[in-house]
Amino acid sequence: MDYTTVEYLEEITKKKRLKHRLIHFFHEIKIIVFLFIIVSLGITVFTNADLFISNVKISVLPEAKAEKPLTEHTIYQDNSIASVIDSTDQKNDEINAMIAQYKQSGIQPISLAEPTEQVLENKLQNYDFKFNTLPPTNRLIVPSLGVNDPIVTSKYVTERDFTNGNFYKELQNGPVKYPTTPDPGQGGNTLIFGHTSEERWKDNPFSMAFAHIAEMKQGDMIQVVRNGTLYEYKVVDIQVKYPQHVNETYMLYEGLDKSYLTLMGCYPIGTDKQRILVIAELVDK
Repeated sequence: MDYTTVEYLEEITKKKRLKHRLIHFFHEIKIIVFLFIIVSLGITVFTNADLFISNVKISVLPEAKAEKPLTEHTIYQDNSIASVIDSTDQKNDEINAMIAQYKQSGIQPISLAEPTEQVLENKLQNYDFKFNTLPPTNRLIVPSLGVNDPIVTSKYVTERDFTNGNFYKELQNGPVKYPTTPDPGQGGNTLIFGHTSEERWKDNPFSMAFAHIAEMKQGDMIQVVRNGTLYEYKVVDIQVKYPQHVNETYMLYEGLDKSYLTLMGCYPIGTDKQRILVIAELVDK
């Protein structure tokens, strides 16, 4: 066999490289194991520091001498402590004698305050159980139609704003209180208007808020919750007008001394040619 061939030299070189790699690998393993042991010891000492310190104190510091328990014999060996005990017993005897004498005298105790049961009973008799269960938002409620919708206060507050205003976005949130008209409960005529028919190409959850307004009749009740107060109205008139004549009907009730509420919507249903107006008068309570 020729030991000087290229193949033989390459084989010898590979074996030597493999041997060096194995030696280097085991050397690194030893280093990793050594570091792991050091870290583990450090963690153990750190997490149990109090235990190590207490053991060192116990082994280094001298053991404290146990004291004898304080017994009755020990107390009475000290004259000062014994005198205190005798004085306390004497006072207790005097207090017990005074209590016995008080009981024998038959004096009735004077009550400084009424019994708790009597106080609670009196409070319950005079307590007002009226709670405000009204919704926190302003709402329009028409029981005969099943309407219970929020009332939107328009941002258009002047007549000039109103003529240039677009109420489409506001009507998406519920019926709208007509700008410049008084609040419910005040004198004059409050006007609230809403949609009566749905436009399918528009996404409006309140597009049919007043869809059944034409079914209302005189004597029906309308409720308005405004700022935590409930106002109830009774329908007294229903009219159908062209848009140009709506103001005449509105002003007819606006000029009276009582408080009125007018609901307005497009009519006939599905068109906007006319307007239906439901006028209701505030019920006095």
